[in-house]
Amino acid sequence: FGGKLVTFENIRMPSHQGTEQQQQQHHHVFISQVVTEKEFLSRSDELQQAVQSQGFISYCQKKIDASQTEFEKNVWSFLKVNFEDDSRGKYLELLGYRKEDLGKKALKDSDQVAQSDGEASPAAEEQLLGE
Repeated sequence: FGGKLVTFENIRMPSHQGTEQQQQQHHHVFISQVVTEKEFLSRSDELQQAVQSQGFISYCQKKIDASQTEFEKNVWSFLKVNFEDDSRGKYLELLGYRKEDLGKKALKDSDQVAQSDGEASPAAEEQLLGE
């Protein structure tokens, strides 16, 4: 409608003429100017295309590349990981951990516990819990 919004309303109002109850109808037409933000509409279209084509990863990557702040980059990176393979490993990377390092640490700590014959020494226990 070229930036116009048209709405219609019908109101029935009782009329008191004699004993017979009649209803009068009032018809109203409202024409409103709708302000559209072209940038908002283009971003909405871009998102709709990503949803329809299931191109979530590339959409998130575009948002990461266009991010102005580190916070925005982190938000879009975490969203992107949801659609990737091996999301657990990638979440760990985003949090600053490497999957391989965690595996090595777990083996090292389990070896220390096994060496103490099933009873963790206070030093080994502290290292396990403290790191």
